[in-house]
Amino acid sequence: MTREFDSPWKDALDDFLDAAIGLFHPVLYANVDWSIPYENLDAELSAIVREAELGTTDADRLFRVTLKTGGSVYLLIHAEVQSQHDADLPRRMFVYHYRLWDRYNEPLVGLAILGDESPTWRPNEYNCSTYDTSVVFRFRSVKLLDWRNRYDELLSGSNPLGVVIAAHLQSLDTNGHPEERRRAKWQLFRSIFNHGWTPEQIRKVYRLIDWLLELPPDLESLHKADALAFEKEQKMPYVTSIERLAKEEGRQEGRQEEILRGIALALRLKFGADGRRFAEELHSSQPTLERLERLRDSIESATTLTDLRVD
Repeated sequence: MTREFDSPWKDALDDFLDAAIGLFHPVLYANVDWSIPYENLDAELSAIVREAELGTTDADRLFRVTLKTGGSVYLLIHAEVQSQHDADLPRRMFVYHYRLWDRYNEPLVGLAILGDESPTWRPNEYNCSTYDTSVVFRFRSVKLLDWRNRYDELLSGSNPLGVVIAAHLQSLDTNGHPEERRRAKWQLFRSIFNHGWTPEQIRKVYRLIDWLLELPPDLESLHKADALAFEKEQKMPYVTSIERLAKEEGRQEGRQEEILRGIALALRLKFGADGRRFAEELHSSQPTLERLERLRDSIESATTLTDLRVD
């Protein structure tokens, strides 16, 4: 099955930023005052990317956290999940860095989370030189494959990102083997009840597991039936995560259909037959809710369909 990692990892960073930094950058984690809520600066990052004409920001996140030194000392964190080999990644990280520094003039840390299958691809530096002028930019990169031999540690630890990394690795290892994937998903599902996490944490972690380990419809139905039975057997003192997820999925699917209908109408009115064909292509591609919302907001300012296809 097609694996789509960027969106779940973006949500994982939004929901568990402190847990992610704890695993990926322990020194930074120790210097942040996590009692002060961090700030998501996704809108600002999107604006910078548009100005630099760097394309999509699907897997890019930007946060501001407060250091323990207090006062007005802040730290901007750029984290990028890259699931495919991308030779342009170091340059893009450099462009993000200098544009963000120019805009905010605050300490900035670059972090690339590499989720690809190549053990040797480990970019962490960008070099640019012309005659006697040179720039060397280094950023931190972490390789998810490095946890492959630490699977039991990921599941036994209390950090929720450990289970997310395990799900990511299982997605790589079980690609093309749906029965193995179902067994892996079942193991991960059972593991999330062993850490004393809150119901909300359990729901968020399971949503990410569900996203990373997508199953064919018949196996997914079996998995959800087994999961629901397990939760009832454990007599969970709250609405089960599976039941709530089903309700959330239903609401999101309804919202997607509503937005799709509105986009299709707007495209037909603005671009005629070409707009209708674009809408049909869009519907068949099963776009995410986030992409639909971005596309809807872009139609008014678009002058050609090409402007929308780069979304």
